[in-house]
Amino acid sequence: MSQTSQLFSWIGWAFVPTMAARLFQAVYYSRRYGPNSPKLPRKGSARYQRDFNWILTVIVGLYLSSLVYESVRTMEENHYDTLGLKFGTFTQKQLKTNFRKASLQYHPDKAGQAGADMFVGIRAAHEVLVDPTLRLNYDRFGPTVLNCTTCKSNKDYLREGLKTVYTFYTAAGIIIFLMNLVGKGNYGRYWRFILLAGMGAIEMSLVFSAGSVGGGWMERLMPGLVPFEKIVVLHQLYISASVAVSQVGPVLFPEGQEKQESSSELIKRLQSLTEIAGKGI
Repeated sequence: MSQTSQLFSWIGWAFVPTMAARLFQAVYYSRRYGPNSPKLPRKGSARYQRDFNWILTVIVGLYLSSLVYESVRTMEENHYDTLGLKFGTFTQKQLKTNFRKASLQYHPDKAGQAGADMFVGIRAAHEVLVDPTLRLNYDRFGPTVLNCTTCKSNKDYLREGLKTVYTFYTAAGIIIFLMNLVGKGNYGRYWRFILLAGMGAIEMSLVFSAGSVGGGWMERLMPGLVPFEKIVVLHQLYISASVAVSQVGPVLFPEGQEKQESSSELIKRLQSLTEIAGKGI
């Protein structure tokens, strides 16, 4: 899933779950109680609200979990997979051997036209992995950055790759701001920005350390993924967590929203007192 698709899914699911939960609850009640049943929970009752809370939580949880799973499942085959290599552990001898075997297996003279596309992919993968500069920047930013026709050095590729990073974080910041503006992102907004900054720090560590950040824990969470693939998953995890907090948080923990609103009022009062004190000086 592209970053643009991730961000659009974020916008859509900032508004859809509540409507879906209401519809599911209506269908569930009609099947279980019937329209005129005396046991039918009344809208606004504690039972009605409790059922809605659980339905909303399940809908949001299942959907967002599926988004993360789908982002991993639908990833295109990377160059390491193409040549049957494991990221970070292969040797140049293994690269040469696997390339020769794959080339012979899928060469158009042997496999015909059916193997032509695979043969092209094999040659492209070898061209990247055999070149230290291309391999490093492929690991960090994915195949798109290699389309840069003016990039020659690591510094050139780094400058080009960071453009996509800036784009994602700028778009994420704008979306958070718009969600807050329309009242969809007020709950947990402080932690949302903190998590965004934390994810940015992890992403930069992945970029500049070529994937060694996190040691064993990140590899256990995302085994076998190339750094740029881990970044894609991190983005999806952040988007999913943000939507979940926005949708489920105020429903399950309304007292937290009240406290947050009280904190906002306190800040406004402090600002007013500061202005008054400033005028008096």
